[in-house]
Amino acid sequence: MKKTQLPLFLLFAALVPFSISFAQGPGAAGDLFEQALKLHREGKVQEAVSWYEKALDKDMTHHGAMFGLGSAYYQLGKYPEAIAALEDALAFYPDDITARTLLAEIQLTRGMLDDARKNFNQALTARPDFVAALIGLGKTEYFLGNRFAGEKHLKDALARDPNNAYLQQTVRMTEEANREYLREEEAERRQKLLQAFNEAVLQQGRAWSEQQARLRQQDTLASAMTPQQPAQPSIEYYTAYPWYPWYPWHRWPPRPGPPVVQPVAPSFPTRPR
Repeated sequence: MKKTQLPLFLLFAALVPFSISFAQGPGAAGDLFEQALKLHREGKVQEAVSWYEKALDKDMTHHGAMFGLGSAYYQLGKYPEAIAALEDALAFYPDDITARTLLAEIQLTRGMLDDARKNFNQALTARPDFVAALIGLGKTEYFLGNRFAGEKHLKDALARDPNNAYLQQTVRMTEEANREYLREEEAERRQKLLQAFNEAVLQQGRAWSEQQARLRQQDTLASAMTPQQPAQPSIEYYTAYPWYPWYPWHRWPPRPGPPVVQPVAPSFPTRPR
C-alpha cells in the first residue's frame, strides 16, 4: 500500500477551536496568533511560521501558537522542527489529542513506527472515536506488518466517517493489498507442500535404489560362495553312458539312457570238501 499523509483538513478542522480559545491570550500574543492563523489559512505557510514564533516570543506557553507552528513546519516538510514544536506543546498540554495525532503522523512519515503507534494509541485512549487517530493507527499497524489489524482500524474509522473519500480509497487499497497478500501466501504454501512431496518421493526412490543395490550385492556374494558345475562331463558320465561317448557337452545334463547291465562273471561248481 502506498504511504500517504493524513489530509490536512482533518487536522486544521481541530485547529479552529484552539484559535478561538487561545486568541484571547495575553494581549499582543493573542493578536500575533490571530495574524499567523489568518496567513496559515490563506496558504502563506512560511509567513505564518514567523508570526507563530513572534506569538511564542510573547507567550512561550501559547497553546495555539505551538500547535500552529508544528503544523506549519509539517506542511513545509521540516519534520524535525515540527516534532520539536509539537513535543513542546504536549509538554504543557498532554491532553491535546490533535497535537498528539499530528505528532504521530509525522513520526509515521519519518518511519518512527513504534513512537507513532504509541501516540496514536494515547490519542484514542483519550477519545476512541477520533477518526484521524484511527486512520493513522491503521496505517501504522499495516506498515508494522499487522495487515489485518490495520485494516480493522481503517474500517472502524470509515464506519465513523462514511462520507470520507480519502478514507474510502484507503480502505479499498488496503483490502485489495490484503487479498493479494493472502493469494501470494496460499501460492507459497502450496509450493512448499509440492516441494516437500517431491523431496519425499525422491528420498523414497533413493531408499529403494539402495535396497536393490544391497540385494544385488548379497546375490553376488552368495553366487561366489556356491560351487560351480563342471564345465565338461566327468568320468562318471562316460561310465554311465559308455555307448554314447560323443554326447554334446553343451547339452548338459545328458538325456537319460537305457540302464547299464553289468556283466556277471561265470561261476563254476566246486568240489565239496
